[in-house]
Amino acid sequence: MFKLATFRSDAAFWPLPESGKPSGSGRPRSLLWTLLSAPGRLGLAILAEFKARHAMQTLADLDERMLRDIGVERDQIAHACRHGRDGLLRPDLSRWA
Repeated sequence: MFKLATFRSDAAFWPLPESGKPSGSGRPRSLLWTLLSAPGRLGLAILAEFKARHAMQTLADLDERMLRDIGVERDQIAHACRHGRDGLLRPDLSRWA
């Protein structure tokens, strides 16, 4: 009837926003460093895309009631998986009226 899923954190649904690293370290990188690190960055980007797609599929499998409980509408799934819930938080006072 229902699938019961438990997760240790929200990372199962929103894996991308939890990187925790600042974008720049404050010092300029050399051209050689940039060229040598490009394959690693490409691999990390591909891995992040696979994680986001898996999270989107997981959320798409939920019904409307469960999505509403976690605060996501069906048309917001892609944005929530890529950018997190913070951009989605808007008060929906009509639910409580």
